[in-house]
Amino acid sequence: MSNAFFASIVGSVLAMQAHGGMIMFHYPRWSPDGRSLVLTTNVDGGADEEVWIISTDGKTRRRLTSNDVGDSGADWAPDGQTIIFERQSANGVKTLAMDLDGSNGRDYTPDPRRLEQLRMKAGELVVEERTTDDGQAVLVRDANGARRIGSVRWSEQPSISPDRRYVVFEARQNPHEILASNIVLWDVKTNESTILARGTDPSWSPDGRLLLFKTPAANNQLQIVTLDVSSRATRVLSPGVHPQFSPDGKEIVFMSDDPQRSDVYILRIDGSGKRCVTCDWR
Repeated sequence: MSNAFFASIVGSVLAMQAHGGMIMFHYPRWSPDGRSLVLTTNVDGGADEEVWIISTDGKTRRRLTSNDVGDSGADWAPDGQTIIFERQSANGVKTLAMDLDGSNGRDYTPDPRRLEQLRMKAGELVVEERTTDDGQAVLVRDANGARRIGSVRWSEQPSISPDRRYVVFEARQNPHEILASNIVLWDVKTNESTILARGTDPSWSPDGRLLLFKTPAANNQLQIVTLDVSSRATRVLSPGVHPQFSPDGKEIVFMSDDPQRSDVYILRIDGSGKRCVTCDWR
């Protein structure tokens, strides 16, 4: 599952309102079997975005929604048979579900697996986000009660390692200064926190060996980076945003950070084999 299903929903909605007719492809997410991607795009020429499923080679595409309101934040249910997404309306944002052919649209209530990013269990340990008086915190809770990880004003997007040894999250003092956010690693056993790098949107490779996130370069261009947890070695893969590991951990999908047109790309975890999935989609 995506390391941030509900993350950046507001940003997606704002982007849809601001793209001014430019073609945009947003938040590609791998299917559980690794064969397809779900995304939202305005490629059909409308003012709003619709939900599509596309094969990872870009050759097969299927449109799931068709309406005059904004659809965003599309992702897969854990069983791979349902798409969950957000629909913008005059009454606010509503979470909906539908079958893979776009039929059977319905209200959606998350099950516990769906909330894993915000509330994760590791034995007796629970990790969760919580609003505070002046911001947002990542907390851990066990038999001894709840305690906050870190002391900065704003922490979010916790992700627990596959071996349940570490929790990674992003933290910054000013919630609006995204480029000033740090990637923080918290050790479950030692209760120690370490700042690993500047960046946002951290997530784990399926084997727990690598962390994936985006980080600003010297010119503040956003780029996709992996970090080896053991050696702390980093590898810059490509300019881009909103990366996600494939289910087998061999590839990464992401979108370009281009105000003229945001396309979807896939590359291998060593940075090779970069290919565009949507560049010929007009």
